[in-house]
Amino acid sequence: MNEISEKQLNFAQRVADSLGSEIPREILNDRIELSKWIDTNLDRLPKDKEGRAIFKPSLKQIAYAERIAQDAGVNIPVPCYKNSAEMAKFIDTYQSRLKNRPTEKMVELAKKIFEFDPTVGDPSDCFEDFDTLRDWLDKNFPEEWKNFEGGGGRRKQPVRRGKKKESMEDLI
Repeated sequence: MNEISEKQLNFAQRVADSLGSEIPREILNDRIELSKWIDTNLDRLPKDKEGRAIFKPSLKQIAYAERIAQDAGVNIPVPCYKNSAEMAKFIDTYQSRLKNRPTEKMVELAKKIFEFDPTVGDPSDCFEDFDTLRDWLDKNFPEEWKNFEGGGGRRKQPVRRGKKKESMEDLI
């Protein structure tokens, strides 16, 4: 059987993308020929200090890194656009910093609470840490907002059944 596996084809495409070339159509149905093409072209890729091939990051990886960079307020270093391993390091570094950031909903809710009752104190110092803002929201959530009913005695949101809300995580 001389069929090409999806894994082999994906790897060949990664090599081609990193070289800015295309896989010749005539070898796309021949596993052995595609394997030879991969070996030849893999040797053409630049190598890192350990001798491993340096691949360009995928468009998907770049798009994800750009979202993270925007959220973190940083620029992606130029070498990351040429090396998928460097882009992965950038993503790992900044993604871990963002994991504990509060959601936009949390921030907006804190702003509304402060607007409703300025005596609770400005929450903006809490906007960089999820746990800190969650604690602020739990402490300052107005009692009159709990179980809020709209006009006509109907609830604007469905009633949640089950356990009592213990923190803002249940409200967000």
